[in-house]
Amino acid sequence: MKNTSFKSYAFIFVFTAIGLIGTNLNSIAEEVHEDDIIYGNVICLIPDMEKGTVEPVVANKNCNSPKNHAHVILDTRSKEGNVYAVNGSNEAVQRLQARTQKKDVAVKGSISGDQKAWIITVD
Repeated sequence: MKNTSFKSYAFIFVFTAIGLIGTNLNSIAEEVHEDDIIYGNVICLIPDMEKGTVEPVVANKNCNSPKNHAHVILDTRSKEGNVYAVNGSNEAVQRLQARTQKKDVAVKGSISGDQKAWIITVD
């Protein structure tokens, strides 16, 4: 399977999961600005191709897994527990993956989205 196909499926999964959570993001829509910093947990979505699922993992080490995988950030400072899909250049995502601490971290980037889904494009 091509890497781009996996990324497409991972993002579809993430956005579906966010929609199913049904979080009301109206209260923070005006608080989020471009180039914000999100504080929270970086979650690796490790695929299990046999089961057709992903396992969410907060890695406690470098997550350069042999399996290509997507990432989301759970904003631990918001009351709603907002989830942001991670996007960015290969280099920026690799820097995020190379971090040894994934819990209670600050991630800077440009935030986009609406009340149903958020994306952070990491710097």
